[in-house]
Amino acid sequence: MTCCDYDDPARLNKFTKQYLILNGNELQAYRYFDEYKNDIKELFACDHDLMSRVDKKAHKLLINDMSHKLCMHVRRGDFLGTGLLESQEDFVLTSIDYVTKYLKKKQLANNVSVVFIGDDLAFMKNVSNKLNMISFIREDMTRGEDLCFGIHYCDSLIISAAGSTFAWWIGYLKKSNGPVFYNSQITKPSGDFNLYMSKKIFDYEGFPKEWIRLALNNNSIVVDSKWFYEKLGRKINISDPIFGHALLRRVKEPIKPGQTLIVQGYTCYESRRFTINFHKKSADFIGDDLPLHISVRFDELEIVFNSLLSDQWGKEERKKSPFFPGDNFDIRIRAHDHKFE
Repeated sequence: MTCCDYDDPARLNKFTKQYLILNGNELQAYRYFDEYKNDIKELFACDHDLMSRVDKKAHKLLINDMSHKLCMHVRRGDFLGTGLLESQEDFVLTSIDYVTKYLKKKQLANNVSVVFIGDDLAFMKNVSNKLNMISFIREDMTRGEDLCFGIHYCDSLIISAAGSTFAWWIGYLKKSNGPVFYNSQITKPSGDFNLYMSKKIFDYEGFPKEWIRLALNNNSIVVDSKWFYEKLGRKINISDPIFGHALLRRVKEPIKPGQTLIVQGYTCYESRRFTINFHKKSADFIGDDLPLHISVRFDELEIVFNSLLSDQWGKEERKKSPFFPGDNFDIRIRAHDHKFE
């Protein structure tokens, strides 16, 4: 189970063990819990003392402003050193202009003011000074107060750094039914091949369909109408889980030291992983030792190498994978004495 794609938990029902250990990380596909959204909102309700502090600070910040509150969430800080795209001035300014016009055109607001929420005060002040509209900058709140302020005071929201899970939860939990907009560019252009690539590949699992994707195109904001897989011209059935199918091939004779086995094929865009196993015997491929096990994992952006001998896995090795879903692949495995490469 991986970060950003949905793996139907119902398939675990076939296991009868009392306890199961699931390997995975953040499990950020919202379909895992979306049917319980109302219950989640109740569970995450801000308590009385916290909201009392938030209300006091909000009143001090907003004074008597009665306009529609368009919240701009800014995330820079730690994103500057990762493959995730941080909030950038050109997107922030142009998206505020676009969304303000959108809200008025859709008759969702007559007067709009901007409230900045985020982790880079200097950046927010600099951008705010370039706006020709009323804006507020939240300065003295804790992260909990930030979250509750966003949930209760944001009428609409722009997530300028789409990799921010904090901003995502503000959008998901906010009280107002006003629209949520987000930057469709999740990763840096020069950093597509990094451990955050799965956030981009499985964007359709990470963001509710009613949220509006925005893209910066030639210094203008446009609505990005396509998910990442659609931009590649692929099709995917996101209502069904994706399972692999085994393809078994026998080699006419054992692979000897000095020989090279060439494995070629094509992976569909919906693929999560594919595996190459060398079996010690070739009777039914069940219960065999595996002198070589290769797992190409698109969801982890790694290739895992291991062996299974006498029902015991060895020490796995991992390397960065050059493959992506939809690729043709050409893998060459050379046999040596007591090892493969």
